Parts: sequence; C-alpha cells; structure tokens
Amino acid sequence: SYSKFNFNIWGNLELTDVNEASYGKKSKNKFTEVDYSLAWGHSIDKFNLEGGIIHYRFPNTGSKPTSEIFASITADTLLNPSYSLYWDIDAASGGFYNHFGLGHQFANLLELSKETFLSLDLSGHIGFGSSKYNLVYFSENAGHFTDYSLALSLPIKGKGNWELSPQLAYTSIINDNIRKKVSFKKDNYLWGIRANVSF
Repeated sequence: SYSKFNFNIWGNLELTDVNEASYGKKSKNKFTEVDYSLAWGHSIDKFNLEGGIIHYRFPNTGSKPTSEIFASITADTLLNPSYSLYWDIDAASGGFYNHFGLGHQFANLLELSKETFLSLDLSGHIGFGSSKYNLVYFSENAGHFTDYSLALSLPIKGKGNWELSPQLAYTSIINDNIRKKVSFKKDNYLWGIRANVSF
C-alpha cells in the first residue's frame, strides 16, 4: 500500500480433490484462482469509499480469465451497512454483481490475559447478479438474487502488532433456477483462522 492506493494478490490453493468434478480436470494441490487488484480508498465523514479494478485468473479449471471494475461505500454507523458494485469488462462484459452487507463488532468482550482481548465480529451479505453476469457464471439468463452468507469470527488481539481470528461462515445459493443448473455444492459451511501481523 502507498498513500490511498493498495495492490493485492489473492490465491486459492486446492488442498483436496473435492472440486475436480466441477473443473473436469485434476486440481488437487494446484491453484485454481489468482486475483490481482488495484484499489483507491477515501473517507468522507462517516463514509468510506473505495474503487478500483480486479483481474481474475482461474488456472487448472478450464475457465477463462476476466476483469472487473468495482466501487464500494461503507457507512461507519450502526451495523456498518455497505454496498459494492462489480462491473465485468471482459468475459461477462457489461454484466454486474451487487453486494449488500451488514456487520458489527463487539470489541474486547473478554480479557484473556493482560493486554490480550477477545472480540466478536458478526457479518452477512446478500448478492444480486444481472442477466449477463448470471449467464456466464451460472448459465441462467436472468437477473436474480444469487447468494447470501452469514459469518462469525473471534479476533484475539494482544499488545503489539498481531491478531489471530478463528472464523466460521455459511454460504448458500438463493435462486432455485441457479441451484438446479450449477454442479457445485449449493450450501456450504466454512471454517478457518486468519493471522495478521503489521510492520
């Protein structure tokens, strides 16, 4: 990051063969998605604004790469409502995805030790895809609410620059037509742990 700009690289490494039927090829121990994003952020009073571009690549899956322009706004108020728009300029050219989110943190709920605290983060989202977006990603040529998620995390932060955060989430495909057409699992529980170190 520099000033109000940040550049990120995110990757997904398949640790099992559970998705190989969807990809139609071997993917265990291989990367199946790598995203590159460049974003600019700015705050005005209680509103946080962000915009930028994301390039998605899907190695070892047979899917074509694509790119999106995105913009988001988050209000620093009760439940931190947010809205993000992702506009595809490549594979689903002109298609867009809307992301509506809510979240709240209950900070420092429990003191685990001297200067080490446990917090609780709750969040959720619902998404809406346009007809072009849904056609490319779900083979459904109509605009629909597509998916939602509910998530819980327990950030543990101590003195200094570190944080550990166990996480649990549930995701689901909403629309019945999309559920019938996609080959992947429609309802999923996910768990993990995030570690942050700042320097």
